[in-house]
Amino acid sequence: MGDTLSTKDRDLTGRVLEPVHKQRSGARGGSAPANIDGRGSTKRVETKSESVRKIVREFGWRLVGELALALYRHALLEDENSIAIHEELDDTSGEIVVHGDPAYLPPWLQKELNEKISEKIEVEDLDSEESKAPAKLKHELLLKELVDIGLLSRREISRILTCPKCSSPRLKLRLYCPNCGSDAVKSTRLIQHIVCGFTDTEDRLEKVGDELRCPLCKAIIVDFETQTRVLGRTFYCEGCGLTFKQPNIRIRCTNRETLKHEPNYEFDLLSTSVRKLWGYRLAPGKESNPLEVAMILEESIREFSAESKIPLEVYSGRGTLGIEKLPKELKSAGFTVIIESVDGKIVLVDLASGKEPLQYVMKASLLEGKEDINYILLTTPATEAEEYWSKTGVGAGSLEGNIEIIRIVEGGSFGRLIRRIQKVFSGGQG
Repeated sequence: MGDTLSTKDRDLTGRVLEPVHKQRSGARGGSAPANIDGRGSTKRVETKSESVRKIVREFGWRLVGELALALYRHALLEDENSIAIHEELDDTSGEIVVHGDPAYLPPWLQKELNEKISEKIEVEDLDSEESKAPAKLKHELLLKELVDIGLLSRREISRILTCPKCSSPRLKLRLYCPNCGSDAVKSTRLIQHIVCGFTDTEDRLEKVGDELRCPLCKAIIVDFETQTRVLGRTFYCEGCGLTFKQPNIRIRCTNRETLKHEPNYEFDLLSTSVRKLWGYRLAPGKESNPLEVAMILEESIREFSAESKIPLEVYSGRGTLGIEKLPKELKSAGFTVIIESVDGKIVLVDLASGKEPLQYVMKASLLEGKEDINYILLTTPATEAEEYWSKTGVGAGSLEGNIEIIRIVEGGSFGRLIRRIQKVFSGGQG
């Protein structure tokens, strides 16, 4: 086949397709573009596919693949301003965690996202730059990487105070007397005895049995509400008896898991660090043009192939001009991900988008029963493709035959996709 394409060589969406041998060489990365700095030297720039590959290898194909599908489903089901997952301060642990609707982000996926990145810091290395850096949660690192490559967008939803040394949000406010330094400080009411004008904190009233007596005129206060006037609130030190409007405020870090400071480390309010809390969603446009999601699926499947030692050729977002086994009607069709084995078996994966099920229906009908070619359609309840398969029941929930519809619901969808791929390429031993 030559390198020249006619205008007829297009996929079902009208995009012009490249020859498959060019597609596959590009799928493996090729050479990255370069920047030339002011001194004339060339600096290599990491391509988006290389960035995705690094993310998948760092955080694992299972976690990244499931998260991509969860975010994709949320983007199709919700409005354009909705937040898929957000950071919040957990009341139980006192840590910043990532949270999302269980329908999109199941508990097991949230737990894996929130797993603490282990920091092995030796005692003798306490002064190193690494030891001074705040410990990160897995979700912080992963979501930032996905924002950096343009897959996710984020917006600030809140701010919290954190320790200036260890960055922990596990803080307690401490109040001290400005006179004696005692922490036996409490807030109390400033009252006035209407009869004689005695004015002080209510703690200064004398107790006589079950009754209160004014220390100035010695009258028994029978009805507190009618015989006294509340002027406001003030602070009172039980240590030295001083009343004052402004105590000395200190903040104590209760994080005992860090080596960056001593236990119960305290600091003043001006030294406090401020931490932004973010909300994340699929970047605008990615729900209707899921090329970046497809890139993550491609790299996750490729990493699974390497880990499971099942040799597979995986590429995404390209046509099928070089696959001789395909029906002629699909020779120029595009699929989200194409997977081939050395013995000629093929899995074609589509990520349903928009509300045009006809292309997926046509592909499934032309591929049904084809030996050595499997077709998997990933759908969400927001697509007409899902509605079509729900009504017909074709391929629903079955691992039999060569057509399967996988509904992206409540997490685990990527795991099911991997199990199907494993079943196909390991001779049914998945």
